[in-house]
Amino acid sequence: MRIIITGGGTGGHIYPALAFLKYLKQEEPDTEVLYIGTKKGLESKIVPRAGIQLKTVDIQGLRRSLSPQNIKTAYKFFKSVSDAKKIMKDFKPDVVLGTGGYVAGPVVFAAAQLKIPTIIHEGNSFPGITNRFLAKKVDRIAVGFHAAEQYFPSEKTSFTGNPRAQEVADAAAQVEKFEQPTVVIFGGSRGALKLNNAFIEALPELAKRSFKTVYASGEIYYDDYKETFDQYKENPNLDIRPYINNMTELLAKSQLFLGRSGSTTIAEVTALGLPAVYVPSPNVTADQQTKNAQEYVDQGAAIIVKDEELNGQSLVEAISDNNLTPWQQKHLEYQKRKAEEAKKEKKANQPKKARLSSPFLKSLPKTEKNFDDTEGQAESAELLDENLEVNQEESQSSEYSTENEQIVAQLDSLSQEVEEEEKPKKARFSKLFEGSAPLLKKTWPALLVVILVFLGSLYLISPLSKISTFNVSGNKNESSEQVALASEIKTSDSSFKILNNKAKIESTIEQKFPRISTVTINYHFPNRFEAVVQEHTNSVYVKRNNQNYLVLNNGYVIKTPVDASKLEKLPVLQDFTDEEVQTFVKAYETLKPAIKALMTNVTKTPTDATKDFIAIDMSDGNQVRVSLSQMADRLPYYPSIAKQVQAPQVVDMEAGIYTKPKAAYDAYLSQLSTSKSASISAQNAKKAEISGESTTQSTTTSSN
Repeated sequence: MRIIITGGGTGGHIYPALAFLKYLKQEEPDTEVLYIGTKKGLESKIVPRAGIQLKTVDIQGLRRSLSPQNIKTAYKFFKSVSDAKKIMKDFKPDVVLGTGGYVAGPVVFAAAQLKIPTIIHEGNSFPGITNRFLAKKVDRIAVGFHAAEQYFPSEKTSFTGNPRAQEVADAAAQVEKFEQPTVVIFGGSRGALKLNNAFIEALPELAKRSFKTVYASGEIYYDDYKETFDQYKENPNLDIRPYINNMTELLAKSQLFLGRSGSTTIAEVTALGLPAVYVPSPNVTADQQTKNAQEYVDQGAAIIVKDEELNGQSLVEAISDNNLTPWQQKHLEYQKRKAEEAKKEKKANQPKKARLSSPFLKSLPKTEKNFDDTEGQAESAELLDENLEVNQEESQSSEYSTENEQIVAQLDSLSQEVEEEEKPKKARFSKLFEGSAPLLKKTWPALLVVILVFLGSLYLISPLSKISTFNVSGNKNESSEQVALASEIKTSDSSFKILNNKAKIESTIEQKFPRISTVTINYHFPNRFEAVVQEHTNSVYVKRNNQNYLVLNNGYVIKTPVDASKLEKLPVLQDFTDEEVQTFVKAYETLKPAIKALMTNVTKTPTDATKDFIAIDMSDGNQVRVSLSQMADRLPYYPSIAKQVQAPQVVDMEAGIYTKPKAAYDAYLSQLSTSKSASISAQNAKKAEISGESTTQSTTTSSN
């Protein structure tokens, strides 16, 4: 078999491809492999090191904003499609596999034009634009998350997981854990600036800890921090590197991982059963990394530290034992026992060979290869305009999610129109190039640039460059009219003016409306704009002076009282201060919906020992007594306790956790109050007696 694999930019695209090739070589040793990537991508270093032949094409990501760089990108795209076809004609592959990254776009697209069987693998829960577009052209689609299946045609989509997981599991079976507890902190193949800054802050504390920390800064950042890193070069608890080449072996030997939650990273960590602290990157399309990690957080296998909350202190706290989830703590104990048993084991167990459950290679259609490059370039423009995935070095936030949907939809419509128009002209167009215009054949890239510049100039002076419509979506409580007025956008404004001031406009709207969490200004060609609004959700009510006020999920109290007859089924806080409301809401929003739904009325019941003690009435008849500061940690245990009680109980979580019938608990409090009052009365009587004696003594002395 002869196979071409393409994908690059980051390790998340490269390592799954290499893992699959390793498996394929085991199954079919005679398989010939060719990898197509870029000269500047990470694949240019990793692939040759793996002993695989690499060929490159010159391609770059298309910028979302209007930029002269896009003219250069257009030329590079058409050329890369042509170069990819030449490579395929020489190599004659039986199948082409793409694992993502902008380089995969023209390569897989070229293979589809040549009628070569094609497969794409999507490793994230939310696919990128390139794979979503290529899905219409390829023969088979493999996904690493079940959540990604909904975005592709079901008839040619299968869940395969990430090939990297099986490779890591096999390798891990042959190594033993470090004797010293070890934490691996890794910001991805290229590093992460936020993780680097937090690690620098945490260095003095990490140097004193009993566990060892292995940290990879990323090669592009290492020199910037080298002077600081050198100060800890001799510390035995710190191992600081620019990059980790033996990541699989290192993770298998370690006890904890902290880093980004890319698809490949999660596959490796999960295959090892390694406890993890994930810090999802906010700079990826549709918040992919948070979605990737949340599934494992829900199962208690990991915890999440938000990127904006990451600093030196939170980093150290996240990797300390007392912050691990119960699942993680149990797993660490299991790992320690396993390591002790491994030392006593003299005979090593040979890991069983695992097979990937992929039917692709056997089920691909036996299509006839067409190495004749006579397909029109109109279809190539189709992929160019769809905006190849932006290089992951550049910021890609979830604000583009809606835009991506519209781009793909526009591409489908455009491709149909282009194909219908180009078919009857194809013969005449070909003759023009072959006969009458050989010079045009050589100079068309320069002519394309001139045409694009000319069209851009026409656009700038035309009415199309002025905003035509401004719509608001996603708003439920704030009116579209008020949001539009707050934006201060006018129909006579230039589109470029709005694009240049987009962040400022978004911030202005957010500041004027407390209910609004985020605002994203999206541009729709040629001159339409849309403000996508995300509002804060309703959290609880606070009752003050017999009036109920709504509290949002960020702790903000709406100043307008709510009619008691219109209250939602949300907890009501009795006479809480703004600071107490903030503390309660922060803890409340971390609870599971099932627990939140049970809470009805909350009152303050301070004790001498616990000043922030509160009583929470539950709809099942029970009452929970817990300190406000410990509510987030202790209330998750309530469902298991509630199952064990029969009649309504008071669940006291002040010191430990115990239950008492309501009547007995009230009697206990009454007795406690009576005893306290008697004690106070006795103290007062004694003070009065002492005071009387003192007065008598004073009078006698005066008389004498």
